[in-house]
Amino acid sequence: MIKKLSLLLPFVCLCTAISFAETKPKEAKAPSFDWKTLIGPELIDSSGKKIELATLEGKYVGIYCSASWCPPCRLFTPELVKFANANKDKFAVVFYSADHSAAEMKKYMKDDKMPWVALPFQSKNLSPEVKKEFSGGIPALVIFDPQGNQIDKIVGYSPDWKDKVSQVIKK
Repeated sequence: MIKKLSLLLPFVCLCTAISFAETKPKEAKAPSFDWKTLIGPELIDSSGKKIELATLEGKYVGIYCSASWCPPCRLFTPELVKFANANKDKFAVVFYSADHSAAEMKKYMKDDKMPWVALPFQSKNLSPEVKKEFSGGIPALVIFDPQGNQIDKIVGYSPDWKDKVSQVIKK
């Protein structure tokens, strides 16, 4: 009996392995979302004035999630302001606030002289994909090419983030 089992066991293991190999689902590629789909149709400036999406056309777009209460964000934001100003012909930023109120968001934008547009505070149009994209921590900058394809994501503050983004937008 043991001899029969010792012959049968490798066969059963092989069949099981083949069975799992055939039924294992292929890993899906991470979706690449078009930034227009992610942010919805409405953008505002620091005064609350509505801004057209067309102002972003043909540029690399960085969706930036940050908050005034976040110490790493307080380091990242002034550097991003300088970078955005220096590269405004080819790089645009859309601010997605993680502040606790619209007033905090507005104050943060004005105090830090953010030259970019923003999603309205707690935007109802915000897609589940955006919420998922920024669930890993702040500051976060998700970068899209001019065709709208997601090409990079930076989470947290790192002094070399500018080099990484510069390489991406100079391609």
